[in-house]
Formats: sequence, C-alpha cells, structure tokens
Amino acid sequence: MSAPRQVSGACMRLVSLPLWEALSPSRLKRELEDFPPLRRHWQRHLKAKQSPPPSVRVEEQQQHPS
Repeated sequence: MSAPRQVSGACMRLVSLPLWEALSPSRLKRELEDFPPLRRHWQRHLKAKQSPPPSVRVEEQQQHPS
C-alpha cells in the first residue's frame, strides 16, 4: 500500500461525513469505490440528512396527535 493511501485510510475514520459533501461527484465516487465500507456509512448519512431531526418529529406528533 502506498503512503498516500495509508494516510487517506487513516484520515477517513477521523473526518466527518458532512465534509465529504464538498467533494466533486467524480472524486466522491472514486473514494467510495476505493473504500467499500465507507459506501454504507455514506448511504446512511444521506438517508439521515433527508429525514427530519427527532425534535421536529416530536413537535409534529404533539401538534397532530393520532
């Protein structure tokens, strides 16, 4: 393994996923292909980003009780 890959792999565990949003689509695709375990975390990040935060869901339930 080359030195840049070792550094890249070590840093990926420390870098927050929202920072990956700043990567170009082609670079993001390449990184996800190079590190398959990261793809699962990325997909979860995107899914969580689309759903409202828990506090909003609680407020909505309180306003519209079933």
